[in-house]
Amino acid sequence: MKLFLTSAGYSNDFLKDEFVNFVGKEPSDTKIAVINSAAIIVPEGKDWHIDTYREFNEMGFYDIDMLDLGNPDIDWLSRLEVVDVVYLSGGNSYYLLHVIKKSGFDKWVKTNKDRFIFSGSSAGTLVFTPNINTAGLGNADKNEIGLDDLEGLGLLDFEIGVHINDANDAIEYKSYAQSCNRRVELLNDKSAVVVSDREVQIISD
Repeated sequence: MKLFLTSAGYSNDFLKDEFVNFVGKEPSDTKIAVINSAAIIVPEGKDWHIDTYREFNEMGFYDIDMLDLGNPDIDWLSRLEVVDVVYLSGGNSYYLLHVIKKSGFDKWVKTNKDRFIFSGSSAGTLVFTPNINTAGLGNADKNEIGLDDLEGLGLLDFEIGVHINDANDAIEYKSYAQSCNRRVELLNDKSAVVVSDREVQIISD
């Protein structure tokens, strides 16, 4: 299993270099699928999402597909079969988890977790954890769909807080970590959780 999970994408040269090395093949020979469902549902501007494609291009990745799991007319199963990297974008964590389960993508991930490299940012990182409880902390996502089942994909055995860029950001997360009795890793926007087989690292510029 290979995971490269960020708070805010490949936001600096350090993370870009680490990701290119992690993929392990030439960017020009690598095909990426971006699951953009979490971004589409957010009504605000999408500069941060557009940055994702710019960052991929800066690393030399140009063969990029875009897939919305919430669109029933998209045959995402066949399109994912031909990619090397599956990237889940940021946006609304609750909606993303909802469409992951409704579409069957959750079952696909668990079946294929050793065949592909999975990456993500923000909401796209949280869904790989045991649950997305931390989406309701800090600058919280809005659970407008009223999602009750917050169980995530569970490829990690710890939770993650994202966009923790100063001590004040961390206060609520540290309190939550004490109450939930589970490890909670806090990522700033220059860091990532990197998993290769059973080895887990937190890397940061």
